[in-house]
Amino acid sequence: MSKRFVDPLEELLKNEAAEQLLRFFSLAEERLTLAFPRASSMLAESASPSAKQVRGTTRRHFLHEALATAARDAGLEFENRWTDPATWSFPVVRSGSFSMTIGILDTRFRGAGRALRTTSQYVADLCERNIVANPQASLFDGVDRKDVVIPRGSLGALIVAQYSPANPDEPAFLGFWVPSPDLSEPYYVRSFDQVITALREHLEMGRRPSKKVVERKTLKLRKKPDDKKA
Repeated sequence: MSKRFVDPLEELLKNEAAEQLLRFFSLAEERLTLAFPRASSMLAESASPSAKQVRGTTRRHFLHEALATAARDAGLEFENRWTDPATWSFPVVRSGSFSMTIGILDTRFRGAGRALRTTSQYVADLCERNIVANPQASLFDGVDRKDVVIPRGSLGALIVAQYSPANPDEPAFLGFWVPSPDLSEPYYVRSFDQVITALREHLEMGRRPSKKVVERKTLKLRKKPDDKKA
């Protein structure tokens, strides 16, 4: 049975810049993680609402900085964009089919699943063509996967981070998140560990030498002489 949707992991793995992507995700994991203790040290002695707000804004700044420097050092295409009207700047990293920016996750109540808190219009604009990544979409019934051409940078993805009040010095989660166009649900979620492992295995498979096919000679058996003719 042919697939009716675009698999985001397949799109990542078939990227011609897979080596750069692996370096990007490895650097991003390290630098996004460091953003949390850097932010929590700001006004650490104060528990006032304004101090918490400062730490949250500072954390967002460090997350944006981490994404930008990881993209730059990995050699990926990167730009800073502005919202319309220009009240907020945000980083966008482009590689293969994806345009990626920072997203913040939240757990709205104890026991609930992760939900996307970054739902501004600029994120919706980035993800407006993500319907092709919906595994449940009936829109593509009868369309083979091979017939779906994804233009460069047309899928919106988020490099997501989740803050934990119980442990502000470490992220509760870092991952790769492909949301629906209206941002109400994720079509695809993988942790950084899962993405990095998949990229490493893919690259390792490509480095393995192909096995040579050994041609085997067919042995021909001689016919036993007929004793009656002797």
